[in-house]
Amino acid sequence: MSPYLFHFVKRGVFEQPIDVLKKILTENRLIAKRHDFVSYTESPLRPMLDVLEFFQKFKNCPNRKPMFEPYGIGIPKGLMFKEYNARPVWYGTKDDKNLIPFCLQWRYECLDMERCDFSWQREWRTEGKNFDLPEDDGNVLVICKYENEVEFFKKNFTHPCISLEWVENNHASDFDVEANAYLQTMSDIELESLKEECEKIRKMHQR
Repeated sequence: MSPYLFHFVKRGVFEQPIDVLKKILTENRLIAKRHDFVSYTESPLRPMLDVLEFFQKFKNCPNRKPMFEPYGIGIPKGLMFKEYNARPVWYGTKDDKNLIPFCLQWRYECLDMERCDFSWQREWRTEGKNFDLPEDDGNVLVICKYENEVEFFKKNFTHPCISLEWVENNHASDFDVEANAYLQTMSDIELESLKEECEKIRKMHQR
């Protein structure tokens, strides 16, 4: 599981996925169009690469479109749990749903092993149609598809940004991603101080 909760965008009717992501970052908000909750996944990025690639098979189908696109955001899961009441989904049968108090049914998702098993999504949710992104830019990690898109997002939205291309090429775990995102939020002075500390430690181990 990932230390992040990721929300991947869906293609707009007249918008490319990258433009949907730009809109989210400009408005600083996620909006659910069909449900009274906003969805996320705790699946790590590297397994999601295969999922996202699979869904690209449907991007030119007239009656279907990808469930997820390779653009989105990540927010630390601990922060989402403590501060924003994000919770993992309860997968169960229709009978199970009747056992859940109505005020908590936003966490329910039908599980039918023959027809609709969505448990692979490792879904979490926040209640309500809207979710305002955390005010601290460092707590919002931007996910884009290509490495040459990273600088645009970092320059225009000030959030740390990681490309799925970088994740794949570096066989990076989500903890590598987390470390990289943290470094992007540090000032030049802080980075220089960190480099000096690392150099001291390196020299100590060489003795």
